[in-house]
Amino acid sequence: MIYPANFETRIGFDVVRQEVEKRCISTLGVTYCQKMQFSSQFDEVKAWLSQTNEFLAILRGLNREEVEACMNHIRTQTAEYSRQHPEMPISYAGGYALSTEFEDCDIRELFRHADQNMYIDKNRAKMEEAAAERKISLEALDVVKKKGYHFSNCIYCNARQDQYRILRAVSGFFLAEDGSYTGAAEHIVQGITDEEKRKEMRRMLDLTHLKECYQKGEESVEILCEYREGSEGEALCRGKVTILFYDAAEDGGLHHFLMGFERFRSDEEAARNEKVRCASGLLSAVPRKHLPPGR
Repeated sequence: MIYPANFETRIGFDVVRQEVEKRCISTLGVTYCQKMQFSSQFDEVKAWLSQTNEFLAILRGLNREEVEACMNHIRTQTAEYSRQHPEMPISYAGGYALSTEFEDCDIRELFRHADQNMYIDKNRAKMEEAAAERKISLEALDVVKKKGYHFSNCIYCNARQDQYRILRAVSGFFLAEDGSYTGAAEHIVQGITDEEKRKEMRRMLDLTHLKECYQKGEESVEILCEYREGSEGEALCRGKVTILFYDAAEDGGLHHFLMGFERFRSDEEAARNEKVRCASGLLSAVPRKHLPPGR
């Protein structure tokens, strides 16, 4: 949420911050209290939301099994929150160190060991996430195949998070590896639609429209497109964008969908490719001893 510049003063939050600081039992808590603030700048708020927060805690009198149980509980709660809030899931990585395992170890050194273990856990989580993504990609492409489609370019989209990533793409595909779906939709509109048809294309790709189509029970949406290529727009190109609804979120609304891109060959291009193919076939059918010298 974006707040007016004087929001803290208007609600008396500066006084609240001072009271919270007085009750902090550590300098770390005071530091975090001082960082608590509101902002009216969209880019700043967006950056805050994307940052990772790290927390330190001293657990007294616990053995390894008890610490593991504590961290597993946090991991379970994190996964449950993400399941209930697919529009903004959170991830978790943690590490710990036991003072009983290190001789002459002060609190700073103990924190350093815990921090190292946290990064080990973070790498483990990243590997698991990458493996899960690969599994989802293979399953999604299998769904595409079973529905009778074959897309050279295909993306996997998250309607709740407004994100996408490429499942399959040929060299030179115009979209980035991943990013915002809304931004990608506008890129698609600008790239493969003539100006007079962009308004309708933009409406068809809008997430609100796609969610409505899904709620109506539609399984797919197909959009024919026509555009010109070349430095002066001399080449007329035709194609189709196919949207396949993939799965639902916890509340029954659209969660993921697939988008495939097809480019139709013009008659001239098809004829030209056929001539090249036939010429290549004839050449390979001629015995080498009958080829002209130097061939």
